[in-house]
Amino acid sequence: MEHARAVLAAKRHIGDAFGIAMALDALAIALCDRGEDRTAAHTVGARLRYWETVGHPQRGTPEVASLRDECEARLVRRMGRTEYAGAVNEAARRDTRALLTWAARGGPLPEG
Repeated sequence: MEHARAVLAAKRHIGDAFGIAMALDALAIALCDRGEDRTAAHTVGARLRYWETVGHPQRGTPEVASLRDECEARLVRRMGRTEYAGAVNEAARRDTRALLTWAARGGPLPEG
């Protein structure tokens, strides 16, 4: 988690959306592994926003696809489909800059 957050902090300064999306992938997986389900689901929502800015969701990262899919499947099993989708959608509606700051620092999900 610390490495993913450090990457996020560095990548935001240079505006590397692809690197940010990849680091959000890693952070979501790490949070899921730690059992921080709601935060992991919010990170998935943030990740989806950044992959959209790249132009093709998860383009160029097939090696991470199975980890990403397993993380999402575990979150759905543990949280339930409705709660998981709600958390993902809640985060996906946030401002991308606020999401990035939140993901790099942790803590409560940003307002609005």
